[in-house]
Amino acid sequence: MTRRKSFLILMAVWFALIFSYCAYKEYVLYYGNTAFLEVVPVDPRDLFRGDYVILDYKISRIENEMLSVGDIVYVFLVKDGDFHTAERVSFARPKSGLFIKGIVSENNGKNFTIIYGIENYFVPEGKGLELENARDSETLSVAVKINSYGNAAIKNLYVNGKKADFKNYEDTKIN
Repeated sequence: MTRRKSFLILMAVWFALIFSYCAYKEYVLYYGNTAFLEVVPVDPRDLFRGDYVILDYKISRIENEMLSVGDIVYVFLVKDGDFHTAERVSFARPKSGLFIKGIVSENNGKNFTIIYGIENYFVPEGKGLELENARDSETLSVAVKINSYGNAAIKNLYVNGKKADFKNYEDTKIN
């Protein structure tokens, strides 16, 4: 095989991987069920990736003596007021209901931290610090789309119940 052919095959494989990841996320956003989760943002900036917010969900802290770090779990969600909260945890994928898939990442005694793959939200330049400052005085939440396998993707970010609009972010504040 020539060097040129090898390069083209390698590029095609990389393109296919990137395209399939994007298509998968779009599939979740289009066909998934919506859940509203309350969040607490931290760390608004990364020099290499730009402004983003790390989102720490209330459903990420689970008290359960049966869990171990590295376990794949399914957390059942129930509507409680404006937000969805964690009802129970299962090791087997449920056949029905609203649930989100996560991995147990940390153990603090009986309290465990679960990662769902929706902990980073990228925002336009200069908006990460605004979100960081807003966390003390305002309610931040997200609309998350969840497919039938429990995989989730962030659809929208909300500040005090209003959708954060970043389309005209140069002259618009988020609150």
